[in-house]
Amino acid sequence: MQELSEKRDDIEEALSTARERGAQFADIRLESSDGTSISAKDGITKINSSNELGAGIRAFLEGAWGFAYTTQVDRRGMTDCAERAVSLAKAVYERAEKFSIEVPAFEDTVKTTVQRLPTQVPIADKLGYVLQQEREAKETDKRVSSTEIGYADIVLHKIIANSEGTYVDETVVRSIARAMIFAKEGTLRQSGYKAKGDSKGFELFLDGADIGRTAATQAVSLLDTKPAPSGQFDAVLDPSLSGVFAHEAFGHAAEADAIISGTSILAGKLTQKIGSDAVTIIDDPSLRSYGYMAYDDEGIQTRRKVLLERGILQTYLTDVETGSRLGLGSNGSARAQRYDAPPIVRMSNTFFEPGDYTFDELLEGFSGIYFIGWQYGYTTPTTGMLTFKSREAYAVERGELGDHLRDAALSAMTLEVLHNINAIAGTLSFDPGTCGKGGQMTPNTTGGAYMRVSDVVVGGM
Repeated sequence: MQELSEKRDDIEEALSTARERGAQFADIRLESSDGTSISAKDGITKINSSNELGAGIRAFLEGAWGFAYTTQVDRRGMTDCAERAVSLAKAVYERAEKFSIEVPAFEDTVKTTVQRLPTQVPIADKLGYVLQQEREAKETDKRVSSTEIGYADIVLHKIIANSEGTYVDETVVRSIARAMIFAKEGTLRQSGYKAKGDSKGFELFLDGADIGRTAATQAVSLLDTKPAPSGQFDAVLDPSLSGVFAHEAFGHAAEADAIISGTSILAGKLTQKIGSDAVTIIDDPSLRSYGYMAYDDEGIQTRRKVLLERGILQTYLTDVETGSRLGLGSNGSARAQRYDAPPIVRMSNTFFEPGDYTFDELLEGFSGIYFIGWQYGYTTPTTGMLTFKSREAYAVERGELGDHLRDAALSAMTLEVLHNINAIAGTLSFDPGTCGKGGQMTPNTTGGAYMRVSDVVVGGM
């Protein structure tokens, strides 16, 4: 990994150049990363190793932003990049909506504390883990027809600095493994999925993380199921699906750029009651999970944010621009895929706060559908309409699990679901994932507990 800590003088020169050329504010992200990705699909294995180094620079002028990036990270390369960023801001200045920004300054060094740094683990060990998961998935049942195992890690060192005095030196480590397994019997084909990811090193996979066998077992079990019924039902969602709801249906609607553009159902609803007393939703980048970051990509220290508390909307996810324009300030929600992309408002670790019920208490006297896992879905932020397809489900009659179901989809309106959640269990769990927005992908964690909600539309797919 390239040494960045000796670049402070060059960074400050680039920021000074931006101010001298007319920028009211400028910031820079200098990043160096080492990563490995391995995939094994039906016996075909691919290994990729990456080593990247670059810098992205923004310049701000009364509402106009310019962004440029470079892979030439010496003094000349970064000052030239700063000049280009200022030129771009000036080019759009006349058309830009005028506003000012407030940027607090931070100075800090954040080191990683992982046990087995991925860059110090032999490729053979990583490959061995992937092949073991593939082998265990295939050995689970003769009906397993296809296997896809993926592994990825990254050690990311970044420096974020700005013209207000921020200088943050942070190292982040992330590791993740995923298994997608297919089983087939006759013409019926079903899939199972399991992922494990965290802001940890290779130690994450040394505790018998049998994602291959787990996903295969789920896929095989779905061959002996019935199609889901159609109609309106009460529902119990497992932590995986409730976490996806927190992220997809609510979290994106709470991003402040959607509020400003008028494309969110939450616009104009601060301090209003939009859900039941059972519902509290958190976004917390400082939580040590797959979406962890001590500072966001604008150099703002991250913190736990209570977005929805007992059904009342408390705040939005903001970056420097949206926080300034809304009078809320930034709450550390700016993220970029890497140095060659500008930061935008994003979630991190988004989850339902757990409640006081046990799973058995949720099912007591309950009749409806119990949904497990998430395959895919979509939401419409402007209307709140959502459709999610679960991985599996069970019919429930008076608290007893009945038929095992496949291809169950639920549809509802986001605000109706928030009002109709009447009980949440007390055990919180998380799932790692990747979120796409604005052409950028970022690591995220969704979290939740078992929760009970009334009146959702269920359809077999």
